[in-house]
Amino acid sequence: MLALRIRAASMGHRALKQRCPFSTSSPSSSSSNSGGGGRARNLALGLASGTILTTAAAITYINNHVGGSDGLVRTVSFYSLAIPKYIQYRAHMIMQSPDDVWDELHAETSKAGLDKIMELQGFYVKSGQMAAANIGNAFPKIWQDTMSVLQDECPSEPFEVVKSIVESEYGCDL
Repeated sequence: MLALRIRAASMGHRALKQRCPFSTSSPSSSSSNSGGGGRARNLALGLASGTILTTAAAITYINNHVGGSDGLVRTVSFYSLAIPKYIQYRAHMIMQSPDDVWDELHAETSKAGLDKIMELQGFYVKSGQMAAANIGNAFPKIWQDTMSVLQDECPSEPFEVVKSIVESEYGCDL
């Protein structure tokens, strides 16, 4: 870097600009900024290309990892409840709220969570069943009690629906 600075001082600014790969003007452009239109076009093309590639990558990620647009809608629906509740829990931790406030928050949140689980079904029901069974000893008693309906009163799907899902996922008949 020091050698570049010394060389720049001995060559003058214009000569350095012509040799520098990071220069915004080409050696053939004049000082009247006649190359400005080409730079703007290149910038616009670069931005458009980047936007297209980013959008394509996002669509691929959503299809491969989130379950397509339906999976994305379900994920957003879940997090629209989970994130505000998480913030509430963190705020009560910081404020060191008394036990009665925590009990009310657990009751309210577990009920809202159960309603969201019943709306979304699938994976979310299985997660609620884990809360009811207190897997990992992570859930308060009110959560276990609220989610317990998912263990024996969970809405079921007809066998034909389950069979068609398994067959389409594995690509073979049962």
